[in-house]
Amino acid sequence: MLSPYIFIGLEKNMSLYARLAGAVPADRLDVPTGVGRFTARQALAHWADWEAIHLSRIEAALGQDGAEVPDYDEGARCVEQNYDAWDVASMMQKFATERAQLTVRLKGLSEEQLEQRFAHSHFGKLSVADYAGHILGHDAYHVEQLVGVCSPS
Repeated sequence: MLSPYIFIGLEKNMSLYARLAGAVPADRLDVPTGVGRFTARQALAHWADWEAIHLSRIEAALGQDGAEVPDYDEGARCVEQNYDAWDVASMMQKFATERAQLTVRLKGLSEEQLEQRFAHSHFGKLSVADYAGHILGHDAYHVEQLVGVCSPS
């Protein structure tokens, strides 16, 4: 069973993410958040772009327990998807819509389905339940990037 806090994080944090995206100063949107890290715009686009990948990994596990899922080079995907051209309001709408779909899908799963796994070349074998927590950790990583842009030291 997934902790109810997983769903609180997946659903309720979207308003936090939207407020954070709105707090990034326009003149800092395209400044790297650190050495070798995304800009704020790229981090926001990555969030929006990654929701479909998260859902596809879950669906792979549900389709075949132990399914291998592709690993993506985040930097290459940033270039391929042209994150630098993404509009902040549009990407946040995309992120919210796809996060809602992912959350509804997770809420509809049985205990057995939550234990189904996929294999990832970097993360190893993860159950769907474990991956739900992984998604929140991924979110926290990018929240830290954006907070740094909003209040640079």
